[in-house]
Amino acid sequence: MKKRFSVAAILGNLLEHYDTALFGLLAPLLAPVFFPKDDLVVSLIKTYSMLPLSFFAKFCGAYVFGRFGDMHNRNTALRLSLSGTALCTWTMGFLPTYSSWGMYASLLLLGMRLLQSFCAAGETAGGALILLETRQRRGWLSSLFDASSTLGGLLASVVIAYVGQKSLGDYCWRIPFWLGGLTATISLFLRMHSTPSVEKSNHNVSYTLLWKERHTLLRISVMAGFSYLMYAFSFSFLGGYLPLISPLSFQEIIQANQSLFLFDILCLIGFGALSLRIQKPEIFMKWALRSAFLFGIPAFMLLHQSSWMMMLCVRMLFVLIGTSFAATFYAWALDQLNTTPYRQTLLALSLALGSQLIGASIPAVALGLYRWTGWPIAPGLLLVAFTVYAYRILESPIPNKSALTLEEY
Repeated sequence: MKKRFSVAAILGNLLEHYDTALFGLLAPLLAPVFFPKDDLVVSLIKTYSMLPLSFFAKFCGAYVFGRFGDMHNRNTALRLSLSGTALCTWTMGFLPTYSSWGMYASLLLLGMRLLQSFCAAGETAGGALILLETRQRRGWLSSLFDASSTLGGLLASVVIAYVGQKSLGDYCWRIPFWLGGLTATISLFLRMHSTPSVEKSNHNVSYTLLWKERHTLLRISVMAGFSYLMYAFSFSFLGGYLPLISPLSFQEIIQANQSLFLFDILCLIGFGALSLRIQKPEIFMKWALRSAFLFGIPAFMLLHQSSWMMMLCVRMLFVLIGTSFAATFYAWALDQLNTTPYRQTLLALSLALGSQLIGASIPAVALGLYRWTGWPIAPGLLLVAFTVYAYRILESPIPNKSALTLEEY
């Protein structure tokens, strides 16, 4: 029975991340389709800005699906979340372009992105809890869960590379979205009759209680932001940024994604296996933060006017740093939530805050800083600055929660 729950959680997470990865990976192709073609950098900034703009929608979705999962049924929340995400993805493939509808097309794309973010907010937190909540070897299972996220990105990259070719004209960006709609049927099948027995809360989630958990929310949000940022720098962000600072084309960069996704999965499994011996998740996370601080700026210096091989080596370095951090992240996050009965709500809100407000906003800010200064190392500067802050948060002592009684929850 537990194996069936695990398979449903992992495969559901894979399909959800296929849908959500499409937007970031296709951003360089979507920019001239949904915005004016006069200034590619401005169009890219507007497209990437849709990622952090969906913060409010994802935050609301995290609260709605998280609260429903904690107080009612997590499996039902997961089915609704994944089905809604897939439906939004499928609809994106039918949107009109800027050349036919002008800014209305841009607004429609933003609206569908907001709905997609709202629905997707409940999947990752709920799936992670189903897989890890009552299990041992959390570090290993955490790495497998995160590997399924990367496998979803790999699937999206393969579809973009081999199905969404420019030879297909206007359909080159539509087909991957249409294929994403198929995950709705698959997700319903995976979630059917696979409801695990989990602890439920009989108390209502109030803003006062969330405020009392603000330190936990901050810690997990910042760590989630760093994990999301390393993923973005390794894959989606560089697809639009490297053609601006190097002779490499978008097609050359996207082709390398498939090898990098496989490398990412192998690294996650490797670090997960290592966690069976080193059962302290924060050790891996601290190593990653220190490495990002040391190599963040030199890496972007090497990417300036780089060859294909240099680009691949730098991105492999980013993947290595990111996977060493992400492999045990969910195990660490659940350790932070052991004292609260609202694990799904808090985890979902933390992931929404970290991924949207922090992780997704830094690439857009990095592009703006590059356009303002002309410095190819601008993203590296932001990475190092945020790494210092994240390390201080990770090292900060956890506030004493002994004053919070069960009645207060």
